[in-house]
Amino acid sequence: MPYTFRPLVDGVGAVEIPDSGGFSSVYVVGPARQALIIDSYTAATAPELIAALEAGGLRPGAVRAIVVTHGHADHGGGAGALARWSGAPVWASLAAALELEDPWGGFAAPDAPGANAAAADWAGFRANAGQPVRVARVLREGDAFGHAGMSFEVLHLPGHDRGELGLWESARRLIFTGDLVQGGMDASRNWLGLFTDPASQRRSLERVASLRPEWNFKGHRAARTGQELQQDLAAALARLEAVERALLAALGERSPLGVAELTRAAFSKVLGLEVAEPPNYAAVSVTAFLLDLARRGLARRRPELTWELT
Repeated sequence: MPYTFRPLVDGVGAVEIPDSGGFSSVYVVGPARQALIIDSYTAATAPELIAALEAGGLRPGAVRAIVVTHGHADHGGGAGALARWSGAPVWASLAAALELEDPWGGFAAPDAPGANAAAADWAGFRANAGQPVRVARVLREGDAFGHAGMSFEVLHLPGHDRGELGLWESARRLIFTGDLVQGGMDASRNWLGLFTDPASQRRSLERVASLRPEWNFKGHRAARTGQELQQDLAAALARLEAVERALLAALGERSPLGVAELTRAAFSKVLGLEVAEPPNYAAVSVTAFLLDLARRGLARRRPELTWELT
């Protein structure tokens, strides 16, 4: 089915791409004659995305920039194709720039969310991550720029990913947060949440909540507004607490335990699911929680790479 472009609020539209029972969004800010594109989904879906953008009135030469909220392939993988089509530069955080300019580094990183232990894994990753693309402007915390009558401030929102960025428009109280909201109101029932740093994730969610935005445009699922927006952020914070409680309870019941055993326990205690082979993203999240517990003196890793309470 062809992707379609649709307006959301004045000055903001999106191409919604079907994904895992829901959809992912590529946002367009401003008029078709001077558009800012936020995220790009994957390289594999770039031709369909470009067709939808053209059907929505965008043309090469009319795109100011392509902003990538973080370096995961389902947000930055299509950036190279969009840049070649539009002639526009790519903007991203420093951490995302490293992943976009060096896809192998993202695949081989210890916190890579996807499986990365076989040749087939690399082939699948490359299909979505695409060819390396140069980042023309590195966005950092506190940077600001104007676009289409709006003024955006760049926020560094680590937690899901080290280089996660948000774009905050204070006059209209709009915020674009990529994948910050993990475990929110519309999280899939089998999705534990992808976290590379739970402490930073908590601070980032609390920071966005404190801004009291009117709209939060997320990378996956529907944008949230009004009371639902704060409920969504509260649910994401609650997921962090639930995972930590589950891991402490599992270690209290039996120690030491390996990451795979602890990941199974997290699925069981948080989501009520029995998972024989924990997905890679969930093992990344559990490891991040364990490192945070170790930092706080609540758990420790043994020489054989199992974990126990201190």
